[in-house]
Amino acid sequence: MVRFKQFLILTVFIWFLSPILTLQAEVTQIDKYKKAIESDPKDFVAYLELGRAYQKLGLYENAIAEYREALSLEPIYSAAYQGIGGSYGEMRQYDKAAKAYQKAVDLDPNYPEAQYGLGWSFYHLDRFEDAIDPLLIAINFKPSL
Repeated sequence: MVRFKQFLILTVFIWFLSPILTLQAEVTQIDKYKKAIESDPKDFVAYLELGRAYQKLGLYENAIAEYREALSLEPIYSAAYQGIGGSYGEMRQYDKAAKAYQKAVDLDPNYPEAQYGLGWSFYHLDRFEDAIDPLLIAINFKPSL
């Protein structure tokens, strides 16, 4: 019984500690990419990664701002449009998400995550017929989606 209580206490401790460790890891990533941008303000990939770190923390407006910075340096960067779409989608602004995903797909039709996001956005906009093709394309390229 004592071992079970110790196990239970450890499990609860880890369960509560896990989000804190995840948060700390993302804050560390934010600091890392901010330093990379300080070193090279034209590093569009650093802006993209900073946007992703903000997005993981649910700071969607911050993420969108960083994705837009990446696009100001590299206007045909489909991953940045995909990130914008994902952030708008998380904020339930599906019309803006669909527009961003569409730009990503226009730049790279073989980008399964962008195709999936486009279909997902159309679905949430009740545009079911429009959702079918991008979702099929996404699953064709990446069945694990």
